[in-house]
Amino acid sequence: MRRPAAIALLLVLCGCDTGIAKLPHGYSYVQIDGVNGMIVADATHEVAVEPNVKRYALVGDFVVGERNDAELSPKLSRRFGYFIFDTRDGNYVEGLNERQFEKELGARGLPSHPL
Repeated sequence: MRRPAAIALLLVLCGCDTGIAKLPHGYSYVQIDGVNGMIVADATHEVAVEPNVKRYALVGDFVVGERNDAELSPKLSRRFGYFIFDTRDGNYVEGLNERQFEKELGARGLPSHPL
């Protein structure tokens, strides 16, 4: 299933609980079940950060957060943990443990405890 179709399906299935928060540079956080969500490119409707984003913070142009195992498919369950997403260029680092997360934040000049 293509990503736009998957997004449409998720939005239809979870429509009553869906919330959308605008992020910088044409991205949105789409809440899919009241607790978890994903990050989507507004123009193309492609998923930039797969479900299940359980918490996130916007730090300048960066979205930092943590993903749970989505338990939807093996593809979505491979790289859960902490992530850093740069909305300027789409650079995405995922599957980080807490120590790696702190190191990657520091390498980008971001605060060490943004969540």
